[in-house]
Amino acid sequence: MSPSIAVSTVWNALRHENAQAIISELQDLGFNSFELNVHLTESMLEEIETMLPDINIATLHNYCPLPEYPRDSGSGDFYRFSSPDPIERRKAIDMTLKTAEWASRLGAKAIVLHMGQVEMKNNHQQVLDLRLQGRNDEADEIVRQDLAYRETIIKPYLDAALKSASKLAEKIAGDVLLGIETRLLYTEIPTFDEMELFMQAIPPSAGGYWHDFGHVHMLGLVGIAGQEEFLSRYSGRMLGMHVHDVTGKHDHRPLTLGTIDFPRLMKYVSPDVIPVLEIHKTASAEEMVKSREILAKLMQH
Repeated sequence: MSPSIAVSTVWNALRHENAQAIISELQDLGFNSFELNVHLTESMLEEIETMLPDINIATLHNYCPLPEYPRDSGSGDFYRFSSPDPIERRKAIDMTLKTAEWASRLGAKAIVLHMGQVEMKNNHQQVLDLRLQGRNDEADEIVRQDLAYRETIIKPYLDAALKSASKLAEKIAGDVLLGIETRLLYTEIPTFDEMELFMQAIPPSAGGYWHDFGHVHMLGLVGIAGQEEFLSRYSGRMLGMHVHDVTGKHDHRPLTLGTIDFPRLMKYVSPDVIPVLEIHKTASAEEMVKSREILAKLMQH
């Protein structure tokens, strides 16, 4: 049986001051399976625990609960596994173990991880602008130079992130699964080929590949590997997916836009993959409902 479609609380978490209001609003739209996002406090998770088993918690997005206030400071990159600073890496490990502990308490199957970034200038928006203007030669040259520079400095960041992933896999030991998420920027970790190293660092019993359709679409736009490259290579290890569409330079949009060719891509998605709608607050309630209906139909392939 396929997992039920979960919805990320990123859509409405910052509109409310308590978990009951967050969950109730989404239930009113027909959702009863949830990914708890980075804007939830520990007291909110305690409140959600009292709602079990009437609701299903599919996943938690690291870091959840958020490490510090204010709530809008919550981020999957709050602490970086790739940091040259061992104190920051230790905090990243410790807070992820806390996320995993809460995931286990709430009956979630997995936690979703951002593995870090390389400290270099981010030209992503400039490259996207050039692509959208049809100035592809200029965009190609910026990407070429950036990737060449990234290659010269990547080793300590990548080594730190891989070591962190291995340590987490060992400490969590299959209690919940680790989802290594595809990223939005090519300054982030992992890129297309680097994902293979994480799949080697984390055995299937400890976790796998988490495909974010919007992120990979953006990587394809700037000239990095796109949807079919990622999916054909890593779908065999796919644990879950963040599903959202894009418009122009913006992702986390409702599926009603029809930008991403989901029908073509769903052939790579096995029935046991965890589906999460990760749509931001700009979407209307009606668009959220329609997005679930679209995804449900897609998953009948």
